[in-house]
Amino acid sequence: MKSRRTFLVAFGAALTGCAGPSGSQTEIPQSASPTGTTRQSDPATETATDQRTASEKRPDPPEGDAVRWVYQTNGPMAGQWAQYGTNRPVVRDGTVYAVGGSNDRGTPPQERMQPPRSQNVYAVGTDGTQQWRYAANKSVPVVTPAANGVYAIVGWNTRMLGIGQQLVRIENGEVQWRTEPRDTYLSVLGTADGTAIMSTHDDEISRNGESLFAVTADSGRRFERETGDIHKAVVQNGTVYASEGPDRTSAFDTTDGTRRWSYPGRLLGDPPAHDGDSLYVREETDSGEPALAAINKSTGDSSWQYQAGNATEDGFNVTGAVERDGTVYATEYGGLLVALQSADGTEKWRYPTADDTRGPPVIANDTVCVPVGKTTVHAVDRSTGERIWSHSFKRSLREMQTASDAVVCWTQGDDAAGVHALSFDGDPMWRVIIQGTTTAPTVTESGTYIGTRSGYILKLGE
Repeated sequence: MKSRRTFLVAFGAALTGCAGPSGSQTEIPQSASPTGTTRQSDPATETATDQRTASEKRPDPPEGDAVRWVYQTNGPMAGQWAQYGTNRPVVRDGTVYAVGGSNDRGTPPQERMQPPRSQNVYAVGTDGTQQWRYAANKSVPVVTPAANGVYAIVGWNTRMLGIGQQLVRIENGEVQWRTEPRDTYLSVLGTADGTAIMSTHDDEISRNGESLFAVTADSGRRFERETGDIHKAVVQNGTVYASEGPDRTSAFDTTDGTRRWSYPGRLLGDPPAHDGDSLYVREETDSGEPALAAINKSTGDSSWQYQAGNATEDGFNVTGAVERDGTVYATEYGGLLVALQSADGTEKWRYPTADDTRGPPVIANDTVCVPVGKTTVHAVDRSTGERIWSHSFKRSLREMQTASDAVVCWTQGDDAAGVHALSFDGDPMWRVIIQGTTTAPTVTESGTYIGTRSGYILKLGE
């Protein structure tokens, strides 16, 4: 069995990105008026479906009291490989944006690349009515919502390198501008004052050889500077806080890309947590043992460091940390949940789970929920560190999110995925089982949204 010290917390690479606005091409936006039913569909879907044989037709959409509406596209919303194709729908200002389906505008330049055809960007209201559909000429790894529309990365993916990836700004289904394509993976890290903050990266996580840059509609590229691979970051108050390379956290100015500081530790969270005045990173001490460190967001200095004494033989191999109301709740790979004072890292209590704790904690009202092993969640009292309840699932627990009254858990197995809502007391509220693979869900106060391999966008909830 691998040592806990060699365990690396997996984090998703958001494949979005850019260069400077280039010439336009003929675009194919499409829109549809509301139908007033709970099952809507892309106008291009019916023709595509009618051309299939009976054995090729997609499964019926999930049904049940928790399915509030279903929107049918003309192709998969989740990738063939679950670990590579779980880009979730995103929600902003009453609109659900999702990537998937297919069109005939483009095919990959190499064999064995997925998807086999170019994809669409869908904008669907939170009531299930389509607002518009944009047919891209390549695949669309992900979209990032922005004011009045989205930024989309359009390009191909070899699973090792991005091919012809470019940033496209879409409003009301129409392209406003695009950047020159690059043969690399691109990410949209965030936005600042109408500017898209971008990064490049590849399958090797290196300390240099990549770029951080910003793109605007009117002036093209605002700045560009060399960095290591940046897969994830948070943009806040004029600063990009980024996980850079394999083991460095850095802060950059959003106006000119100036590096403000760097710290030798990997930024926790996906997306990174940014409550209060601190960031939380996994670092190695001078003795080589892993530890949790709190970093001052302004200066990049370490405020405190926590190792949990002799609680685990390989140090505190932190897998997640979240701050709430002056307390940091942190999970450790070997099965430990601790509560620390955010001011100085003093331990308030510790809770041993008796199994691996590979994912981050989630705050749910007066409890903190932690994934335990592969299929179980424990809810622990935030004040005392005592277990309140636990719940186990048939399939692997992939992710937890919280709404105002529930913990929403996403599970995935070989046969199907599940979305389960538990009350803050641990009581089952609703669940939906979906055949095949799905995207990760997005949980909002208006409902839970998810895409399916069989080509549906669902809104779930009571």
